[in-house]
Amino acid sequence: MEHRIILALGHDEWNNAIKKQLADEAIGAVVSIAHMRRNIVPRVMDHQATMVIASDMLLGDANDEDEWLSILEELQRIDLYFRFVFVCDRDPNDIFLSKLAYSGVTDIFLGNSFPQGWASQLRQSPKLENVERFRSKEDAVTEDLRKRKTRLKIEPEEILKQPLVPQASSHRVEKEIVTKTVREVVYEQVKIPPRTIAVVSLYEGAGSTTFTRMLAEVAATLDVDVGVCEAASPAPVWLDLLNVTDDIEKKYKGKWESWHRTLMKDDAVPAWSEVLRIEGVQYIVRHPNDDLSDWSESETAELLAYSKHVSLLFCDVSHHFDQSVEQIMLKSADAILLVSNYDPLRLSRSRNNYEKWLAKYADKTIIVMNKSTLRSQRANRLHVEQYFENKRVFHVPLLPGIAETFADGETVWGSGYLKEEDLVGLREEMDNILGELLGSEVFRKLRSRKRNGFVERIKDLFRDNDEYDAELDEGTV
Repeated sequence: MEHRIILALGHDEWNNAIKKQLADEAIGAVVSIAHMRRNIVPRVMDHQATMVIASDMLLGDANDEDEWLSILEELQRIDLYFRFVFVCDRDPNDIFLSKLAYSGVTDIFLGNSFPQGWASQLRQSPKLENVERFRSKEDAVTEDLRKRKTRLKIEPEEILKQPLVPQASSHRVEKEIVTKTVREVVYEQVKIPPRTIAVVSLYEGAGSTTFTRMLAEVAATLDVDVGVCEAASPAPVWLDLLNVTDDIEKKYKGKWESWHRTLMKDDAVPAWSEVLRIEGVQYIVRHPNDDLSDWSESETAELLAYSKHVSLLFCDVSHHFDQSVEQIMLKSADAILLVSNYDPLRLSRSRNNYEKWLAKYADKTIIVMNKSTLRSQRANRLHVEQYFENKRVFHVPLLPGIAETFADGETVWGSGYLKEEDLVGLREEMDNILGELLGSEVFRKLRSRKRNGFVERIKDLFRDNDEYDAELDEGTV
């Protein structure tokens, strides 16, 4: 793809020379030139630019580093993966360069010049390895960005648009997670941008929490970074659902701290070491003893902003969708999974709540009828579609043994309580839901990578035609 480029180098001769080279190298066309820092964002919006090449020498109103960070944030509000190229004459150890690198900038040229091979680098997709040498001050950068956020007193909607980076951990796996900040994963040139999915129960007991766990575990088998974020309003249930409360107390000797608790402290930033990883899913969940009575919309926004570094984030709101602190999750979500059951009485009683709080999100809502039977589907599906005015309805089958499975601390997909043929139907519907969330083509290519589980071997018995792609190579963008 050829870029639409804004040049902001601060010198006419330099702008003209680079403009010619950009055209000669087929990188893109220069659509405008910004002569002041404050003109960059308006030029981008006016010309629908996809790349800015800026020099540190460009005049600004404040002429400080904070002004550059504000410009970068504005550009990322337009497009989270906006290509920002920065040319400067700074020391490689300058912490400001680390801030840029941790904020998603992948092209930093030193010496106030364009080095050999710069054109080839800009022709390629963005790569974090281009700025790896600047990513060595994680703690200092995180602390500085936190202070900046506090100083600016940002509104919740603005917090969501900022790239917030959790503290690194000493564990190797968690460091790998941090390096995936602000990037997309590419499978055979199919982009998977980070997506946030709010999971909501239409009423208490509909089953959004257990459904979220099952769906997240299936998504994790696709080699996609998957996270589950527990909302602040409902009762804390996830540690018990995962059956890890006692293990955490023993491992951390009573000192484990949830991200929720950390964010309640004005001077603290959550750490990846406090994230639980089970069956390939990262769980950002609460401790039963957390006092979140003073939790605000800003804390919800911060929790989401720190959590968005996984490719697929499921936010379990349960039936507390009417709380203002959870409405932030619904507003910012890319999709909403609304979990209900075929219970005419409860559906009728929930009608007013649905119309007041959820109907406004109908365009991005997918209906999940949990604990369904074939009889209930045949008898009530049309009624449900009319009730929600939504034809995107999926049915998760009613399976005896799920409650016992979770009580024993097992995953459904390895449960001894469930029949293998029942798991086939459950997995198929989970696949259908993920296909709706990710897009059928993206899901097909991801799905082709994972066909070796025992459920997959069973499903192969029922396939007449096996038309799966060969193993795909994974790359980064």
